[in-house]
Amino acid sequence: MALSITLNETNIGIPLADTYARITLLRCDKEQCLMQISHYATADARHANASPVFDRTVFAPTAELQPGANPLAIGYAWLKTQFEYSDAESC
Repeated sequence: MALSITLNETNIGIPLADTYARITLLRCDKEQCLMQISHYATADARHANASPVFDRTVFAPTAELQPGANPLAIGYAWLKTQFEYSDAESC
């Protein structure tokens, strides 16, 4: 489970199209959830254990992440409602 998204900024200083974005950390308490999203140049780069080209940390109100059987799927669905990920596609 991941998202494909174009980044205008990266750790390497250039924009990249179709990066592979994965939630690498999801931690919740009663008030909010913390999500760490790591972006890799490609899915193949991720599977080859390459370093991310960009990391982003976001906070989501716990109330907006509805309970379900798959917390990561809920996290990805919530991300797609946010401005930074509104153009993201599931991959």
